[in-house]
Amino acid sequence: AYVRWAHSPQYGQESLALAVTVSSSEWVPQRMRKVPAVAALVGGGSLFFVARRTARPRACVLPASGTDSVDKAVRALRKGDVIAVPTDTLYGLATRATHMRDMQQLYDIKRRSPNNPLALCLAAVDDVPRYGQCTHLPDGLLEALLPGKVTVLLHKNSSAPVAAELNFGAPVVGIRVPDSNFLREVIGKLGSAIALTSANISSQESTTDIHEFEEVWKDCAYIFDAGQISEDRLGSTVVDLTRSGQYSILREGSSFDDTVATLAKFGLMSNR
Repeated sequence: AYVRWAHSPQYGQESLALAVTVSSSEWVPQRMRKVPAVAALVGGGSLFFVARRTARPRACVLPASGTDSVDKAVRALRKGDVIAVPTDTLYGLATRATHMRDMQQLYDIKRRSPNNPLALCLAAVDDVPRYGQCTHLPDGLLEALLPGKVTVLLHKNSSAPVAAELNFGAPVVGIRVPDSNFLREVIGKLGSAIALTSANISSQESTTDIHEFEEVWKDCAYIFDAGQISEDRLGSTVVDLTRSGQYSILREGSSFDDTVATLAKFGLMSNR
């Protein structure tokens, strides 16, 4: 029996043809000679098989609302897929924070340096203590900031239910509870935090509409569309709350003035 592979443009650019020729009927069991294709081979013919390499199907765009969309988002996340989701500031790419191989996809899709951390996105303010150390914060501060357009930096809890390799073991983690009912419902039903980053290639402009990041659609299981999110592209305000009684604004973002006013109201002082 002879087997050979050859590029076969007649069957499509992404295909190979396998040709099988039988040189002697002694190679073919008697019971198999009744099969028409095999009989042709025994008679001196060749049998061709075509193998096509198919591209990954185009991602499915769904509305960022409704039970069906929530359920599909949760199923995709549980499979380890990446989904595109609306937040209260920008569109983001999300996956499970419990598996490093899932989070590595975010770095690959964005062509992002591993030195740039991913944020954790939670369903509710009550979940924050599971992931970040916040006993040093004034009572009510987190509830005044979140849900909202703010990322708070806290020392990561050693028992936080996330992959140990998150942000390559950095002791500080950024935590978001976005003012987005759809996203928080997805996370709540998933039952664990998601890793979140903006839906764009690194160094490119942040996105507020799904059509602005079509380049990465192919890498997402679903694109959840909430229309145009906002007029600015500033992202969340990032505030370091790791020190008792102090704060540092690391990125002004969309909610700078309100965040600073809230921090002052609770007696925190800027250390910059």
